[in-house]
Amino acid sequence: MVSTARPAARFLLTTLGIVVIGVLAAVATDVAVTVLTPVKLAFILGGVALLIPTMVVKDPTAYWLFLLVLSIPFDISKLLSLWLVDPRTLVDLYGQPASGTTAVELYLTDVVLIAMLLPWLARICLRREKLYFPKIAYLFVFYLAWALLVSLINAESFYLAIFELYRQALYFLSFVYLINNVATRLQFRSAIWAVFFGLIIGAGTVIIFFELGIGTESSIFARLHDQAVTTISQGQAYKPGAKTSYNDNLTLYGTGRRFGPADRGQGSEIKRSQGMFRHPAIPASLCGLTLPIVLAYLIAARNNRDRTLCFTVFVLGITALVLTFSRAGAIGLTVGTLVFFAVGGRSGLISRRVLIPGIVALAMAFAVSIPLLLVYFGTRPGSFLMRFYLFEAALQGYSQHPILGVGLNNGTAAMKAGRQVLIDIGIPMPRTESADSFYLVLLTEIGPLGFILFFLFFGKIVMIALRAMREVATDLKPLLVGIVAGLASLATQGLADDPLAGHAVSGTLWLFAALIVAIARYIQAETRSSSTGEHAAPIGP
Repeated sequence: MVSTARPAARFLLTTLGIVVIGVLAAVATDVAVTVLTPVKLAFILGGVALLIPTMVVKDPTAYWLFLLVLSIPFDISKLLSLWLVDPRTLVDLYGQPASGTTAVELYLTDVVLIAMLLPWLARICLRREKLYFPKIAYLFVFYLAWALLVSLINAESFYLAIFELYRQALYFLSFVYLINNVATRLQFRSAIWAVFFGLIIGAGTVIIFFELGIGTESSIFARLHDQAVTTISQGQAYKPGAKTSYNDNLTLYGTGRRFGPADRGQGSEIKRSQGMFRHPAIPASLCGLTLPIVLAYLIAARNNRDRTLCFTVFVLGITALVLTFSRAGAIGLTVGTLVFFAVGGRSGLISRRVLIPGIVALAMAFAVSIPLLLVYFGTRPGSFLMRFYLFEAALQGYSQHPILGVGLNNGTAAMKAGRQVLIDIGIPMPRTESADSFYLVLLTEIGPLGFILFFLFFGKIVMIALRAMREVATDLKPLLVGIVAGLASLATQGLADDPLAGHAVSGTLWLFAALIVAIARYIQAETRSSSTGEHAAPIGP
């Protein structure tokens, strides 16, 4: 009896399990069909498909690192704070912040990062791995604490402050993860290839959109955001996180007339391509940040295949930068190129035999291009002049709290009084535009102390890179030289632009900072194991 009852019970449980699984599958399918949109369902299925290679690849960390870096340029996000406050309301009340952050957004990059973070944090909690937290990281922790304190005291909109604080804390968390987990040549190679592919895709969309006649008013990923494109004023469309511009035919704040071609000057109607990004300044910043790396690998290439690949990618990036018509981006890349030759010559990446002819060729190309440069930089003269009025309004906002600052992400809100003064004397001013200077915005928002902490952190990162160049192996030297030159390009562009207004640029900046620290750690580990006499394959495309 007992032996007969056990198979019967086992059969009953198996049948019940199959029925339960079938019911759950049916419910999940019904929910997927009725609740999920086709786009979201495609992303879910794609995410499941991406899990499969994890079980077969040699180094899963390198595979996921490639996905993480490749996802950075894709400006796809899910709004998570609509239940709390509408981003349109914040923009209407306080203007578009320079950071572009008006909500809590879950980017595609964040999804990949969370998938990588959770197992790592579990291993740390189980004491299977040790957490490496360098001393310079405390500088940014102090910066975040100071920004929170200032925002609690002076911020007009605490929502804007806390949203940006969340975003910066998440970037910092990615930095901590990367410096702890990027440690092999395969992982460095994966990151480099992903940067190249991301640049190719981003620059390619800029060129294609330009050919298709799609300008700043359109974005291929706009429909992927929860908040549809809606009108916040006549002639202006709002996209979550998008940077508004006085080139987009805005209604003048406090007046009934339009800010039209007469105010912007001749040539202001020129089409600027933004590709898959939210504003043309974002791909311009991304090109300035990554093209020096491509140039470094072009010079260090050992065969014609690598030279052809790097040269093609470099020309693609330059073309995309030109089509964005970002003058600050072009000037930034020019300075970055000069820094590249200086640092490359100092580090030994560029030999004297190549350095001198390269500088001469660059000078000749600049001289020949002067007529074209005059035309290029003469476009949109109205937007150039308007920057100085925005600077004046921002300085008046800074004067409100010159010691503490007006609060993180509240720089545009602090410009309201100064903007109104200029409007009252007859100067047309866009009502939502931020001050087009990253340095001025940062000083206004978090005061001199926060300003010093922020740039001291990234300055220390650059110093680590410069010191590491003296000891780094030849195959890693192009990456370090290119990153330093790219940071110089971004820093120059920040004088008259908001280069960190897009997730793609901010994410890439933090990636490069993490790679510098990871390379420094790798050099230390390689020095300790140099007695083994092992020689690894070159890193890079």
